[in-house]
Amino acid sequence: MTIPQPHRVRVPRHRRYHRWRRILQVATSVTIVLAPFLGLLRIDVPGRSLVLFRVHFSLQELAPIFGLLMLGMLMIFAGALIYGRLWCGWACPQTVLSELASALERRVVGGRRDDLARRALAAALQVGIAAGVSASAVSYLLDPRQYLAPPPAAWLGWGLLTLLLAADLVLLRHRFCVGICPYGVLQGVVQDARTLRVEMDPARGSECVGCQACVRACFMGVDVRQASGDLACLGCGDCIDAAIGSKRCPRGLLRFHFPRDGSSWPSWLVELGISDSKRALVAATLPVLGLGLAAMLATRSPLELRFSPRYEEARLDRLGVVHNLYTVTLTSRFDEPVRVRFHLSGIDGLQVESPGEVVELDAREHRRFDMVLRAPRGDLSGGAHPVAVRVVAGDYSTRDAHTASFFVPNGVRQ
Repeated sequence: MTIPQPHRVRVPRHRRYHRWRRILQVATSVTIVLAPFLGLLRIDVPGRSLVLFRVHFSLQELAPIFGLLMLGMLMIFAGALIYGRLWCGWACPQTVLSELASALERRVVGGRRDDLARRALAAALQVGIAAGVSASAVSYLLDPRQYLAPPPAAWLGWGLLTLLLAADLVLLRHRFCVGICPYGVLQGVVQDARTLRVEMDPARGSECVGCQACVRACFMGVDVRQASGDLACLGCGDCIDAAIGSKRCPRGLLRFHFPRDGSSWPSWLVELGISDSKRALVAATLPVLGLGLAAMLATRSPLELRFSPRYEEARLDRLGVVHNLYTVTLTSRFDEPVRVRFHLSGIDGLQVESPGEVVELDAREHRRFDMVLRAPRGDLSGGAHPVAVRVVAGDYSTRDAHTASFFVPNGVRQ
């Protein structure tokens, strides 16, 4: 399809949807730019962790990360199924940047397409926007201590991202939304006849006077009168505002609408986009998954311990002492270094032989090491015996002791 030149787009004078869309776009853009700096979302590459709302998740924490991915994927699916391309027109950073780049071109170049100086100035401003946004994007992969002195890899990533984004803003803009954007392609697969759309009321089609105010307001070049449900339509609502602002266009001719298509569901649910069991299931799953993830995070321990016995290396020395080797994994979620002390119970005389009962961990460190436990054979029979291992870091103690096994061999083995 052909995207109209920026100077040919007429921003609607009536600003009902346009105003609220701009507010949401600004709020979303500011949040995305500030997210890594405020710790709302960041990938801590040096620490190998995901930071979400100032909470650190190590890459070994598969359950919370998997839950976050599932929730995000379901939200993407639900948004495409129920609300169509509303995200694209109201909050997507690509749309925001494309509209900003087009507005700059409209102001600087206007209809003077042959003025190379003006076009060069507009392109330079668009490249400047790309550079600033790229710096914010690279910040998602940096430690806060690196913001003022980024490593060479960060400069390289910033340069490459600036080139890609500059090419997008100068050459593509809204063309990216049609056929290139992965989410746009997904929407084409997921949407159906009951997805939210901007349309002309089919019962009042004869009232259209052909003023084309709605067509001139569309920066995607969609004629909503002829192409209701067109995937190129981003659902921004500018055509509706243009129709309302036109003195010739009848009121209410264009609208946001959830088609019922014979749905027997209550009208108030249909107005929310819930018109069949598929949408109801998706809408009900979202809060359940969100609550489950919240409960998982609320019960998350700041100190995680894993004990893996290596029975094949258990031995009984000539002094009657049993030695067991374990692979220990400790994960600290504290923001400062901690001293972790091991407490053992279950067998008389059980103690840590190496590396010691106290282990020092750096802030948010994930460490794996070998540990040897020993205990006198005494009256212990051969085989596995349950023991409890608990770790204490400062004022914090694990809620439950970790259950492991202490293996007693029958013969002496040095």
